[in-house]
Amino acid sequence: VAIFKCDGGYKIGNGHVIRSLILARALKKKNIKCFFLNMKTNFFLNKLIKKEFKLLKIKRNSFNEIKKKINRLNPYYFVIDDYKFPLNLEKKISTLVQKIIVIEDFANKKHYADLIINQNLNRSKNLYKNKSNCKILAGVKYTLIDPSLKKIFKNKKKIIKNILICFGGFDGHQMNLKILKYLSCIERKFNINILISRADFYYKKINSYIKKEKINAKVHL
Repeated sequence: VAIFKCDGGYKIGNGHVIRSLILARALKKKNIKCFFLNMKTNFFLNKLIKKEFKLLKIKRNSFNEIKKKINRLNPYYFVIDDYKFPLNLEKKISTLVQKIIVIEDFANKKHYADLIINQNLNRSKNLYKNKSNCKILAGVKYTLIDPSLKKIFKNKKKIIKNILICFGGFDGHQMNLKILKYLSCIERKFNINILISRADFYYKKINSYIKKEKINAKVHL
């Protein structure tokens, strides 16, 4: 049994849940039963999780509350993809499970884990100071990506005409608009589609920019 602790939605984004789902699907193929333990998730993510796995809800990252939810399941793995999950709680959870796996994006952050996965650029296991027997999987080759996306044929010689821009469930840095402005400076014309959450209220700014610069782009909410 594997328990996945991750949240998602407004100001958090969908990425933590999406990549946890990818790992959970891989474990499911190995006949490992997976459960998702969430504190905050939006309607879309709730529906996505429940389609394949059982969803357990907690009100806060509390050891007693988590113990109550997972103890009867006798989990072997506890997978954490949660920036706010504290080190002292990792240590306490280790008394309930055999292995703790952390999916992380930051360097130099201490964890009490058996395995850390950091899929970002310029990451190495030397950046972490953890348990002596902790295994580190660092670098882009460990990226958790939907296997179906890997099958997309890439022809470098083909001229790009269509571009899809998406920065997940929450774009706090307004990257959609920044990329759109960059593309508008290129002489070649593109057909641009932008996927953005209604929670990102600046989509009105994007529409105004498209109209002002007469860009062949469309926003999808």
